[in-house]
Amino acid sequence: MKPRLIAIYTVIVVLPLVVLGLLGAKLARDERAVFEHRLSQVILDQLRVADSEIARVVNQWRQVLGADLRTLPQEAGELRERARRSPYVSHYVVLHPDGALVYPSPVETPTDDERVFLERTREIWERQALTHEQDTEAVPPPQPGKFLGKGAVQIAIPQGKGATQSAAPPPSNDGWYTWYWGDGTHFIYWVRGEDGFIRAAELDSARLKSDIIITLPDTLSDVPAPTESRTALLDSKGVPIYVWGNYAAADAEKPRATLPLSYPLGGWSLAYFAPASQLDPGLSLGFLFNVTAGVLVVVVTVIALAIYFYRESSRDMREAAKRVTFVNQVSHELKTPLTNIRMYAELLEQQIDEQDERPRQHAGIIVSESQRLSRLIGNILTFNRKDRDALRLQPLPGVIDDILAEVIAHYRAALETKGIEIFLHPDAPSHVLVDADLLEQIVGNLISNVEKYGAMGKRLDIHTSWKDGIAAITVEDKGPGIPPSERDRIFQPFYRISNGLTDGVAGTGIGLTIARELARLHGGDLIVEDGEPGARFRLTLRCPLAGDTA
Repeated sequence: MKPRLIAIYTVIVVLPLVVLGLLGAKLARDERAVFEHRLSQVILDQLRVADSEIARVVNQWRQVLGADLRTLPQEAGELRERARRSPYVSHYVVLHPDGALVYPSPVETPTDDERVFLERTREIWERQALTHEQDTEAVPPPQPGKFLGKGAVQIAIPQGKGATQSAAPPPSNDGWYTWYWGDGTHFIYWVRGEDGFIRAAELDSARLKSDIIITLPDTLSDVPAPTESRTALLDSKGVPIYVWGNYAAADAEKPRATLPLSYPLGGWSLAYFAPASQLDPGLSLGFLFNVTAGVLVVVVTVIALAIYFYRESSRDMREAAKRVTFVNQVSHELKTPLTNIRMYAELLEQQIDEQDERPRQHAGIIVSESQRLSRLIGNILTFNRKDRDALRLQPLPGVIDDILAEVIAHYRAALETKGIEIFLHPDAPSHVLVDADLLEQIVGNLISNVEKYGAMGKRLDIHTSWKDGIAAITVEDKGPGIPPSERDRIFQPFYRISNGLTDGVAGTGIGLTIARELARLHGGDLIVEDGEPGARFRLTLRCPLAGDTA
C-alpha cells in the first residue's frame, strides 16, 4: 500500500479515537465535578447542623444574660458578689449614657481582678465601642462554608493582642461585642436600659465552651461509622477546642472543608477532615461501562470502515492496474503495424503523381492520422513506463535545429490542412548531446496541442537557442491562450481545461504531463509564459557540447 493511503487510513482510525478520548476525559471531569459538588453539599450540611446547635446554645445564653442584666443592681459590692456567684459572667460593666465607665470605676479603688479587667479592655472603653457604632471596628458576617477539597487550607482568622472586632452591627437595645486578647476570643453581651445606661457582662469563656461542647457529638473514635471522618471546633487561632469522629487525622493535615460559626462566634470555625481516598470520586461502574461500550462500538465501526475502504481501494487499484497493463499490451501490439502503415503511406504519397491531387490528399491524411496515432501510443507507453520504471535518458550527438526541422516536417501537412502556418527560427546549430526521440515527443505534444486548440490563430512560431549547455525552445501560437489560473493545473495528469474550445476536442490529458516529465528528465523544465496573444511554452534541456567531457 502507498504511504499516502497508509496515512489516510491511519487518520481515519486515529482521529475518531482521539476525539472520543477527549470526550471521555471531559465526561470524567464533569462527573468528578458533580461528585465534588454533591460531596461538598453533604459535608457542609453536616457542619451547618453542628453550627445550628452551637447557635442554639448562644441564644440560650443571650436570653439568660438579657434577663440578668435588666435586673442588675447599681452598687459596686452587689455587682462584685453577683459576678462571683454567676456561672455565666466573669465581670459586669455599667456605662453612663454618654459612654463614661461607671463600673468598674477606674477612679475609685478597684480590686486586683477589676484592674486586670480594665487593663485588657481599656481600648474598648476609650473608644466607647459599645455606645458609638461608628467607632466599632466592624467584622464581616460569617461567610458561607467553603469546600476545600484535597488541597484544603484553613480560612485565616484575624488575631493579635488588643485587636477589637464585632461580628455584626449590634441592635439598638442589645448586642454582642467580640474582641481578641492574649490567647483567645472574649465576648461581651450588653443591654441598653430605658434610663439610657448600658449594662454589659463579659462571658465566662470556659463555661461557654463547656456548654457548646455538651451539645456536640461524643468523642468516640473507636465507634464504627459508615464513613471515616473527623470534625473539629477551632478557635480564632485555629486551635482545636473540641474534636469528634472516627478518623485519626495527622497533626499537620489540612481540613477538607471549613465553615465559620454564626454570629457572634464568627472567629471560630468548624473543620472537616477525611482521608483522601474517601473524597476521590474515581469513576463509577456505570460511567466506565458506558464509556467502554462507546469506545468499543466506535473502534469496531472505525476499523470496519477502514477495512471496507481498504478493500475497495485495493480492488480499484487492482482493476486500474489490470486496465493499464491491458492498454500497455495493446499499445505495444499496435505500435509495429502502425509503424508499417505510416511507412508505406509515406512511400505511397511519394509515388503518387503530383497531378493526382485527390489521391495525394487521401494519402496525406493517412500519414497525418498515423502520425497522430503514433504520438498517442507513445504517450501511453511513456506514461505507463513512468509509473512502473524510471525512464532512461539516451543522449546522442545531434543538432537541435535539425531535429526540430524533421519534427516540423512530420506535422506540416496536418497543420497546413487546418490553415496553420509554421515558422522555425533556428539559433541552435551546435552539435550537442541530446535524446532526439525524447525531444521529438515533447515538441510533438506541444505542436499537437496547437493543432487541437490554437488553430484559430493560423500561426505557429518555434524559436531555438543554445547557451552554456542549456538549449531553449519556445513554442508560441496565436490562439486563445491559457488563463493564468490554469497554468499549473494543465500539467496534472488527465486534467483538461473545460471551455467552448476544448469540450469538443478528443484527448487523453496526459500530453503536457509527459512533456514536462521528459523535460525534467533531460535536466530542464517546461513552463507556460505570457503570450500576446496565444499560448507560449518555454522548453529548456541540458545539452552539453558533443565534444565536452565535463
